[in-house]
Amino acid sequence: MRLEPGELNPMHYIGIVLALVSSFIHFHLGFLVGLTGLGISFLLAGAGFLLGIKLVVLDYGRRFVYLLGIPFVLGQVVYWYSINQPTLQTFVSGPPLLDVVDKTAQLLLLLVLVYLYRKEFMET
Repeated sequence: MRLEPGELNPMHYIGIVLALVSSFIHFHLGFLVGLTGLGISFLLAGAGFLLGIKLVVLDYGRRFVYLLGIPFVLGQVVYWYSINQPTLQTFVSGPPLLDVVDKTAQLLLLLVLVYLYRKEFMET
């Protein structure tokens, strides 16, 4: 499986950058928290994003990666919400910057994954 030039379109690159942002944040948080249950979950999430990037770049079951990526990313958002239980006051006073960047990247990545899956599904 060789990657041919032009095989990745701009949406792939956007998705890769968004996944890298979230992966970096998760690794950062994992190293800050340490080898606790929460820290390990951060590290595993960061590794999951990197694995997804690798599989997409290598064109190894991309359609399946998109399909698995959607609940994976959605699970990250739900897990964050369940741990932090933000209130309206949290959003008014301003949540931590890393949370804002990470969740924004993840929600945008979710849209990219849905787009890529639908685009590929419609073409076959």
